[in-house]
Amino acid sequence: MTFNNKKLICRSTLTGFTLIEMLVALAIFSIVVTVMLSVTISLVKAQRKTQNLQLVHDSARYSIEMMAKEIRMSKIIDVRVVGGPHFIYELTIQRLDDPGNNIVYHFYNDSASKPGILARDRGADTRYLNDITKVDIRGYFYPLSGTPGKRLTIVLRAESVGARAGEGAIIDLQTTVTSRSYE
Repeated sequence: MTFNNKKLICRSTLTGFTLIEMLVALAIFSIVVTVMLSVTISLVKAQRKTQNLQLVHDSARYSIEMMAKEIRMSKIIDVRVVGGPHFIYELTIQRLDDPGNNIVYHFYNDSASKPGILARDRGADTRYLNDITKVDIRGYFYPLSGTPGKRLTIVLRAESVGARAGEGAIIDLQTTVTSRSYE
């Protein structure tokens, strides 16, 4: 038997990765990337929901605080619901320091107009209190006996407009205000 002068090549001395090792590494890498991507997406959604909640909270708080401040320093003239195709809640007050001009708060509860419009009319001066938030005045409540016109409870619901599904925010606020008008 004659042997050629060829060296036998041992496979254990070769360096590199096998196909199985590459597939395992690729699978682990894709799992890690998928987990990181899902965490990033959920963090972005949570940040948007928090931002919408803050905007709704600020808008609703501004609306209710402005109304409460003016009611506190005013005499309540009239609280009513005007019927028709669209319900309109109206609150008419008269400031103690400016008795000549009445202030009327209107809430137009029109399902077609989104957001709902909460307007403050003072003669020619009309201000809209909300723009990015749908405000729903649930009602004005005041006592029918005792001291009518002195105490008023405002119930308000605000929700974000134009938010993506699952990122919207809703907040309910209620406050009771007593007028400082002593007549």
